Amino acid sequence: MSLERKEIFEFGDFRLDVDEHAIERIDGKRNGTLTEKAFRALVILVRRRGHLVSKDELIRHVWPDTIVEDNNLEKCIHHIRHFLGETSEGAPYIETVRKHGYRFVGRVKVVEVSGTWLPETFRVPHEDKHREKGHGDHEKTNGSLLTVEPVTDDEKPGARLLFLSKVFIACAAVGVLAIAVLLGYLGLVKRGPAGRPHSIVVLPAMPTDTADRNVLYEIGIADSLINRLSSVENFTIRPLNSVRGYADDPKDPISIGREQKVDYVLASYYKVTDGKITVTAQLYNVASGKVDDGFERQEDIAKVFGAQDAIAAEFANKLIERFNVSTVRPTKAHGTDNPEAYGLYQQAMYLIDKRRPENSEKALGYLDQAVRLDADYADAWAGKALAVRTSGRRDDIQIHQTAIEAIEKALAIDPNLSDAYSASCLEKLLYDYDFVEAEADCKHAINLDPNSSTAHRVYSWVLSFQGKPDGALAQITTAIDLEPNSYINKRDHGNALYIARHYNDAAAEWRRLVELDPTDPVVFNQLIRTLEEQGKEAEAFEWFIKLLNVKKRDDRDIARYQAAYQNSGWRGVLLERATDPNRGFGYETDFHIACLYAQAGEKDKAFEHLEKSFQQNEWAIPQLQVHPQLDKIRAEPRFADLIRRVGLPTN
Repeated sequence: MSLERKEIFEFGDFRLDVDEHAIERIDGKRNGTLTEKAFRALVILVRRRGHLVSKDELIRHVWPDTIVEDNNLEKCIHHIRHFLGETSEGAPYIETVRKHGYRFVGRVKVVEVSGTWLPETFRVPHEDKHREKGHGDHEKTNGSLLTVEPVTDDEKPGARLLFLSKVFIACAAVGVLAIAVLLGYLGLVKRGPAGRPHSIVVLPAMPTDTADRNVLYEIGIADSLINRLSSVENFTIRPLNSVRGYADDPKDPISIGREQKVDYVLASYYKVTDGKITVTAQLYNVASGKVDDGFERQEDIAKVFGAQDAIAAEFANKLIERFNVSTVRPTKAHGTDNPEAYGLYQQAMYLIDKRRPENSEKALGYLDQAVRLDADYADAWAGKALAVRTSGRRDDIQIHQTAIEAIEKALAIDPNLSDAYSASCLEKLLYDYDFVEAEADCKHAINLDPNSSTAHRVYSWVLSFQGKPDGALAQITTAIDLEPNSYINKRDHGNALYIARHYNDAAAEWRRLVELDPTDPVVFNQLIRTLEEQGKEAEAFEWFIKLLNVKKRDDRDIARYQAAYQNSGWRGVLLERATDPNRGFGYETDFHIACLYAQAGEKDKAFEHLEKSFQQNEWAIPQLQVHPQLDKIRAEPRFADLIRRVGLPTN
């Protein structure tokens, strides 16, 4: 007899009714709709909550009779994430397990599970003498997953034997399930909450006496420990870039743990006396708000890096033993034996994340000093290649030559340096316009260091410019997961949303970034472009006037733009900007001037500046096929011809 199946789950603000094929907010608000494929995927993930569901398994269930690629699944997961938003803790409901699959990590309440829940072989016939006919064909068990079915009077001989055999099978199944639960519980020693890998942030070591402050200890010890823990299985470790700022802006460790969205925080303190450094560390459990463990080590500081490595090795080994995990990759070395070069490199990398020309120029100065002190410092050469792309220099050819020279030197010293391949990916994308080679370098960078936020961020550019928005958003989301406080990641996330035409989300991201840095002209410019695409021209103009004030333009300039807006509306502002000799609004290349003309309907002027951009080998050309401001001229035969001459892949 066919039984009714009823599955209802609640999580966050949502109720998921599998049989009614419905997901709705409990408060009655509307979030939009899920596609059929997205709904199927969500059901599987919720049923398997807390456990990894492989990509292959999801594809088999969601597309049972179709051959599809991974990017179809990525698009589906992105759609679900966008629909659900974040948990009350500010985290996505669905966690990406790189190279493997996905895990639903939200707290789920089972409202009702009844009917045919177990496989057919586990259904147990049972003669229910107390059951009256006409009261339905099934009943729920009290906490059991076994279904109860009535036995008809005309059952054949041997039914009792069949009943006993099925009971035996069912009991065996329950026994297996109990063992699995026990093993799963014991496995939590190796894995974090909900069966996911443990996540930890290692803070810069703080001096007990501020007079002893030294970047080699503050950052160096954290760097050594992060490198060691990055090679450990079932550990998600925040990279050094995500914690550098805490050295100058210390906070409560539990607050940092919540900010970084991790399970544990390791906070260290050091004291230097009589040529020795004593480091004590405390392991904070973010969920409980308490200290779970403590470590201490003293070392001679005659050899700085030797002391750092010895301290890091002991602390890492204790953590590895505590969590019953093991290393899976070799530990990355410092890259230099020169303490001064190391300190300069660390200062430079902190500045690069700010993504401002003045910071990048200062970072380049530090990196030049570092490689003069140690010409074999591969990390510093790779850092230089990355920094030159965000500097205030406008000569793309010179930028490219400087970057390539630095990349070649870095890889000659260390052929397995992830940052060098990320830098190479950028050059092949922004100068050579070679998407195939750029993507190969980015993938190699990620393989070399899956915890590299830079590698995932740069790869998001490649995918975004190819017109693969879901893959791009997945990569930049991973970068943000690795470095939640990175300004550069958030800015690139806004740009990926803008190119994907998710204008509401992009505008929200730009507004958040304005609050973080109210002086960044690039963010103002991107918000203005996004408002323009939303048709909010009056608001775009308000923000443009704010941008003029940020750039400290004089009253005459502001009055000129106000007159243009009053006389010709937003189109007048676009044309005024295109001819402004003192642009300086953020990346005002010939490519971006062409975008202004395209939006204003001046097609000939737009193509004139696109041609100049191409001839000058400008870095922005790879955006040709995806930039929203060019949509109005995309159907022109001249556009297709330019795509062909540039050599970009056709969508």
